[in-house]
Amino acid sequence: MAVLNRLRGLWRQSQGILFSAPADDDTADQVDDYTFRPVTPDHLDKDEIFAIRGRARRFHSRLGGSHQFLGFVSQENEVVSYVWLSVAEGASLDVPFRYGLLIRLCPGQAYIWDCATAASHQSRGLYRQGLTHARIEAARRNADQVYIFTDLDNAASIKGIMAAKFVEQSRITVLRRGPIRGLRVEGETADYYFGEGRSTQFLKRFNRAT
Repeated sequence: MAVLNRLRGLWRQSQGILFSAPADDDTADQVDDYTFRPVTPDHLDKDEIFAIRGRARRFHSRLGGSHQFLGFVSQENEVVSYVWLSVAEGASLDVPFRYGLLIRLCPGQAYIWDCATAASHQSRGLYRQGLTHARIEAARRNADQVYIFTDLDNAASIKGIMAAKFVEQSRITVLRRGPIRGLRVEGETADYYFGEGRSTQFLKRFNRAT
C-alpha cells in the first residue's frame, strides 16, 4: 500500500482557472475592524493562522526575498487573512506554482498566490478586499496586469476572485509525471512539459502588452 501511495504521488494532476485583471491604482473599500498592511515576521510565530501546515516555517524562509507578504490585521493585532504578491519590475521573476513548477513573470506582470483567511473571519469580504489591495500595490510597483490561479473545485475562491473584478483567462491542467511537470491549456493542441523546478513563461501569451 505504501508503494502504491508513493506511485500515486508521482502521477498526479489538478485542474484550475487562471484569472487576470488590470493593475488598479484606485482605492479599496475600508473593512471595519481590520487594517491591511505588510505582514511582519513577529506575526508568524504567534498568530493562529500560521500554526497549521508548516506555514510559519515556510513563510520565514520567504520573507526578505522578492515576494511581498500582505494581510489584514485585526484590532487585537492578529493577522487573520493574507496574500502573497509577486511583481516583476525591472527583470523577470520566478514564482512557485504547483508540483515544484515555477511561473516566470515578465516585467509588468504580477501574480497573487498562497492566500488564506482564518475560518473565524471568513464571509466578511477580506479575501475580495485583499485581492483588490494587491492589485493597487501591483499598480504602485508599475505592473500592468495581475494574475491569480485557483483550483477548479474551489467555489469560494472563485467567487472572491470574480468579486474582485478578475476575469477568467484560461482553464489549465497541471500535470505531474514522475520528475516531469506539465501544463495543458484548454483549447490548445499541445501540452508543455518541464523538469521539476523549471520555469515556464506561459503567462506571457496572456499579457495584453505582448
